Amino acid sequence: MHKLSTSIIPLLLFALLATLKSYAEGTKEISPKSSSISALLLMPDRNTGSYKGASDDNRIRFNIANIGEKFYYGFNWQEYGSSSNVGTNMYIRIYAPNGDLAAGPIQLPNSGDGYISSYTRAVNGPNLGSATNGYDAKVFIPTTTGEHYIEIYRSSDKGKTQVAAAENNDSRSKSPYFDFTVATTSGERKPGRVFCKKWGLVAVNSKFEPDADASASPIIYSYSTDETILKVTFQDGFKPIAYDIALNDYGVVNKGNWIEDRKSINSPDSPELVGGYKLFLNSPERSLYPVTPITSAAQFASLPVTGCGGGYVLHFVMPAAGDARLQLDLNGKAGFDEGTSDRIIEVPNAKFGDNAVAWDGKDGLGNVVKSGTKMSISAVYQRGRFNIPIYDAEINANGFNIETIAPISLPNNRLYWDDSALKNVGTGNCNTSNAQNNFTGAGLNRTLLGSLSPAHAWNGDGNLKLTLPAPSVGNNDENGFQCDDFGNVRVINSWGWALQSSSSSTTLTFGCFTIGGNVFHDANGLKNNLVNQTETGSGTNVSGALNAILVGTDGKVVATVPVNANGSYSFNNVIGYTFNVILSTTAGVVGQLAPGPSLPSGWANAGEQIGITTGEGVDKVTDGNIEITVTGNITNINFGIQQPPVADPKTYFADNSLFFSNPEGFPSIPGYQAVAASALDGGYPTKGSLSGSDIEDCAKAGSCNASKSFTIETLKTNTKVYYDYGSGPVEITAGTSIPDFDVTKLYIYGQTGSGAGGNPFGFTYSMTDEAGLKSQATTYDISTNGPLPVTLISFEVKSAEQTAQLYWATSEETNSDRFEVQRSMDGKTWSAIGEVDAVGESKVNREYSYTDKMPGRGENLYRLKMIDLDGTFAYSRINKANFEFGFETAIYPNPVSEQLHLKVSDWSQVKSIEIFDLKGNKVYFSGTTVSDTVNVQNLNPGVYLVQITLKDAAIEKHKIIHIR
Repeated sequence: MHKLSTSIIPLLLFALLATLKSYAEGTKEISPKSSSISALLLMPDRNTGSYKGASDDNRIRFNIANIGEKFYYGFNWQEYGSSSNVGTNMYIRIYAPNGDLAAGPIQLPNSGDGYISSYTRAVNGPNLGSATNGYDAKVFIPTTTGEHYIEIYRSSDKGKTQVAAAENNDSRSKSPYFDFTVATTSGERKPGRVFCKKWGLVAVNSKFEPDADASASPIIYSYSTDETILKVTFQDGFKPIAYDIALNDYGVVNKGNWIEDRKSINSPDSPELVGGYKLFLNSPERSLYPVTPITSAAQFASLPVTGCGGGYVLHFVMPAAGDARLQLDLNGKAGFDEGTSDRIIEVPNAKFGDNAVAWDGKDGLGNVVKSGTKMSISAVYQRGRFNIPIYDAEINANGFNIETIAPISLPNNRLYWDDSALKNVGTGNCNTSNAQNNFTGAGLNRTLLGSLSPAHAWNGDGNLKLTLPAPSVGNNDENGFQCDDFGNVRVINSWGWALQSSSSSTTLTFGCFTIGGNVFHDANGLKNNLVNQTETGSGTNVSGALNAILVGTDGKVVATVPVNANGSYSFNNVIGYTFNVILSTTAGVVGQLAPGPSLPSGWANAGEQIGITTGEGVDKVTDGNIEITVTGNITNINFGIQQPPVADPKTYFADNSLFFSNPEGFPSIPGYQAVAASALDGGYPTKGSLSGSDIEDCAKAGSCNASKSFTIETLKTNTKVYYDYGSGPVEITAGTSIPDFDVTKLYIYGQTGSGAGGNPFGFTYSMTDEAGLKSQATTYDISTNGPLPVTLISFEVKSAEQTAQLYWATSEETNSDRFEVQRSMDGKTWSAIGEVDAVGESKVNREYSYTDKMPGRGENLYRLKMIDLDGTFAYSRINKANFEFGFETAIYPNPVSEQLHLKVSDWSQVKSIEIFDLKGNKVYFSGTTVSDTVNVQNLNPGVYLVQITLKDAAIEKHKIIHIR
């Protein structure tokens, strides 16, 4: 009996496997072993092969990418039932991509060009360039690019018509050796260009006769409609006689229900299997057949289950269109266990994004899942679905191996199948006369678990123990009968996916629960580790302004309810999962992103808590948002809100006489003078103190200011603050808190020159109430009746030739003594380079200047130390000047009689100055103190050598002449 078997294979994943170096496309891939030959088959009467007038699925195609590429081909055509040569009545036609005839009919020879005489020559391909170990091919030169196709047929009228099918099978032919090669003019071969959607083949013996004992082991590459690539390897032990290979996404038949269409069936006839994938002989060339990159895994939605009362719906999110596999793990053990309460729900053709599928609320054993049952759920995204329906392949002892090539590499994909509906056909004993019967029974259902390939092997039965190779039954593989072979007159299908990407599992509690709580006016916040109504009475909705919002893990609103007038709220029919409850003035819209937590003006969150036990279930993040995990009905998801305190703004006017340079018990700070806060505006406690009010604290305590906690938030640049915490005064920086505030321990320091003229001293501060809630920051300013002396109104530095010119001016001076000019080359170490006397007492602007004759090379930093008669001082701001000259020295006059002057570009680099006579005697040494003038009047007349030694050990020398 002639057999047609069909298979379907996709590929998907990311890393691209390097394509096998190929010298030919045909016998090399279809018959990778010389002992296992599958011949190219033409069987028009059975709709097999790329014959004349064949359907689109049967057509063999080749792709021309660039003009200049050529199509090479060769065959060895024989009678179907024997190795006899067909003769001279085989023809080929080649069609352009638009369907027009591009070449032919061309007669195919029994020798010479286009004839392949051996397996080796078929595998080596056409003789191109210097190659001579292949065959001499016929050549087609295309005039257009794109996918061409061919028709091959027998004709008795020189190719005009195809021989009609007759009892003697005159239209049937086979070619044990064949080759199709696309190559450039230079001989560069282009594998991955030849494909067919349904290859027609026949397994032959060593005499090239169709034989039930002949094995076939073709290798096919599938390019799926969702752009994945699979490699399908038929293992040794596959014995189908005549067979078709066609991979598709629908299964055995295409009735629109893949769950049913994929099941193996009994069938006396070969299925049509139209609309399959492109099946290449080598991995498709990526520039012509691109691969879509992988995407992320599927996930259950933030609300995975809805529909309390029986109409349950499972919600999941797909990263791209494909198939979904939802796993409900109910037996308490990790992973899916077939035959237990675990359940898998398949969802074919799920769309990108949000999806929903009905669930009857039952487990894998058909029992209704009880409320309160913990279940672990996960979702699998499956892409590149493939089916391999094989017709009438009696034996497939070693199964199939499926390998994903792209977009990533997977060497052994998982195969699934369902052979459980197969039935025995016929009656009586199994013998050679009832080849249309099958007595091997049903096979396995591996729909849920599948097996890693190579898998789905069969022989004398459905291989119920999943062994490789599949065992014979009653010597079925040797007795010559077909009715005791499992694949006889059946379409056995295998399926799978090029990619299966599983999400992480998450746990929920099944059931429909009620959760709720209260909003309390909680004046003490979490001070007692409890969110409750404390002294203020019942709960509140702040005049109807508040809403409670249930939010999923994706940030979208699941439910929203207004808070009742008494502060209570509740949500009904909530699945046991993880949510957030938010308190907000905005209601929110179900399915949309939730609004942020918010309260009416004048109110703030004091805390959140699940339950009413002190210290338990308290949320430490007091932001009007609390996370909950629902495992049953929950009450007392409580929020505490309160009104924040208000800090009092302070503005003081202080006489300069209140300020001291050396306050008793507090540090003296150069450039600053201090005033006691308690001395401001009439004294302690109502004036100079930090203070504020709080409606809740004042109502119960009668005082808003005693022993309160304050925080200095910011300080002005002319102000410093010191506070004595009990162990001595400490400088207060921005953000520092002062608990149990005592005004007598607070001193404010003002910078000299500031305090008046719109430049007061001061800072901002806030007040913290008993619940730990801060007020808004407010001001604390001190103005004086005049600037604290000295008042520096300008200070600048200019470079003039090789000197630095410093200029500064004061507007007022009181008790001023002098200005010390300081210089630094690094901003850390400062040196005094000169002094300028101050006027001392002045009410008008005074100008001063100083010249630095020996600035350093690079950036020079300058500042003024302003010193009063009483020794107090302050520093000016820092200014700078750059000197980018190279190091140079010069001397003058020369000859010299009394004073020798030295000019040095950077005196900071000079270590010493020495003078030697011509005998080498040292007559002058500067030591470590160098000067730009040297007295030489005591030297005897004559010639001398001046040596300037630098700090980096470099030496500059000058010759001078001394005269009287």
